Amino acid sequence: MPMHRSIPKYVSNHKILKPSGMHPVYEITLSEQKLSKALDSRYKRLNLELINEKLSGSDYLKCDFEVNIDLPKDIFLDKYQLMNDKSFTSVDVINNADLELPSYKIDNWGQSATLQLDFNEIVENDFKFEIPLHLRYGEPTLNEDGLPLRDIKFPQFDTYWRCNYIDPKKTDEIIQEIESVKHSLFYQTRLTYQLLHGDDTIFYHIRNNGSFENGTYSNYMSTYVPVGNISSDAETVELVTLIVVVTSAFYLIKRLFL
Repeated sequence: MPMHRSIPKYVSNHKILKPSGMHPVYEITLSEQKLSKALDSRYKRLNLELINEKLSGSDYLKCDFEVNIDLPKDIFLDKYQLMNDKSFTSVDVINNADLELPSYKIDNWGQSATLQLDFNEIVENDFKFEIPLHLRYGEPTLNEDGLPLRDIKFPQFDTYWRCNYIDPKKTDEIIQEIESVKHSLFYQTRLTYQLLHGDDTIFYHIRNNGSFENGTYSNYMSTYVPVGNISSDAETVELVTLIVVVTSAFYLIKRLFL
């Protein structure tokens, strides 16, 4: 299984741009974090452009900057929209490709995706990039307080460089290191994107900074989905629909036969 390491000194900041509506935009900004004096001195000259250049320009590593995404069934990605965006060099979306289904017609948990980005585009955009999301129509509810809004929470996206060792000697070294790490109680083998790669892969993660909500930090994001109100809307919709259908039918009959 692959190895996981962290990139010191830098974090990813996550937010959903306002107003969000039915098509929220997820924004990630890569920024520098404050370190202790000892660590700051050690990593003083380390910057994201240099990290990317070092990883991508290595003689024995092939690296790509990626974002891993897990979404509940209420939210989805349009892979065709992402494929037409020059910021994304590769788009891999798993599950729930039908963009028209409402959430209550989907039985499984949701959608996963791995997006590969052009890091030069991120640098040119002040270390920011956006991922467009879309909300599915929710199941109508019985609520007499007006139009209800259902709160949806989902984990922050994971940003990292995925690197593969292309030098046989280095590949053997990393596999030996992985074998020793496998004995640790903290070694996880069930991460979805991790299962897609072999022992010659290493992930360099940028730590999530968390979002600040209700006075606390969380690694989850939240947005609201408007859903229909059966108690107040259903009878009105049925009546208006009936009037429109009857009126239209009468008009057509009159024009054709009278």
